[in-house]
Amino acid sequence: RLTTFVLTPVFFSTLTIILVYLVSYKIYRSDVLSIIASLLYATIPLFVAAGRITKGDCLLALVLISTVLCILKYAECKKKQYVIFAGLLAGVSFWCKEIGICALVIMPVLFGRRGLIKEAGISAGIGVFVALGYLLYNYLINPHAFFKILSLYSAHQSRPSFNMVVTYIRDPKIVLSYAGFGMGYLLWCWFVLVYSMGKRDATVPITAFIFLMTVCVLVQDTLPFGWYIMPLYPFMAIAGGLFLRDFISRPNTAKALLLLLVLMAVPLKEILPGELYRSPWLFRGYLAIGIIPFLAFDFRKNRITGIVAKTTCYIYISLAIMMNVYIVYHLQDLYDPLK
Repeated sequence: RLTTFVLTPVFFSTLTIILVYLVSYKIYRSDVLSIIASLLYATIPLFVAAGRITKGDCLLALVLISTVLCILKYAECKKKQYVIFAGLLAGVSFWCKEIGICALVIMPVLFGRRGLIKEAGISAGIGVFVALGYLLYNYLINPHAFFKILSLYSAHQSRPSFNMVVTYIRDPKIVLSYAGFGMGYLLWCWFVLVYSMGKRDATVPITAFIFLMTVCVLVQDTLPFGWYIMPLYPFMAIAGGLFLRDFISRPNTAKALLLLLVLMAVPLKEILPGELYRSPWLFRGYLAIGIIPFLAFDFRKNRITGIVAKTTCYIYISLAIMMNVYIVYHLQDLYDPLK
């Protein structure tokens, strides 16, 4: 709530909304996709709750997506300053948080996939130089404390396991409280990330994969908190915008069911009064009525059923966004810095 959130992460996450729009447009060249992606990042309660709390992770999300934007800008206009900016931002990512070192891998991979091998090497060199500056900075402040912290980190370094990987993929935990609404959103976000792998431009899935692998290798398994994947939220929103854009352009029953069962059902459960959300007949009626426009379009493709299906797509997406806004407005405290 306004009485307990921290202003710094709110500022970072608000700037990230703009970058979500810019990056998604640079990748997919679609205003509809970019607007939907921005709205998803700005309204999904799990993303909003995270954007109120942690400074380092929100800053890393901002820096990481800014790095990707610089790569896309250089590929578009070939201005050398974007190579330099990309390298600097990748190095700064490590200053934000240790898992930010993933940017030193993401950046040359994205450059290399576009055939920009020279630029990949230059930017990687700049990034490594800036990242090493962080270690030098800490050493110069207090050499004794620096080596002591390194030894402690080595002693408590995580031991990656399959159980740990599953925990970070499924865990909607934010600080010390579980986000009860979070599991459904995460389920949908992981699905759309996988969906984005089938597209020609692999910027989003490559970034997500390298980041997730870095988290699983570097983060201690004694602290399975959901904040470690917060820098991935902007890319989840972009992948969600891609899925919904494709849903609008090519509506069908299968995609409609995914939307009805997860993206709309999760917030609907939160806003239904009392125990009404447990009613099986209400749920059956909701599904039956919800898929009628898409069943009609699948079985009889013509101009009228196409218009009805696409209009229904816009209505469903609008309803999902409005329900998210309602939940965010009534979001309970997950963290109180005064306690």
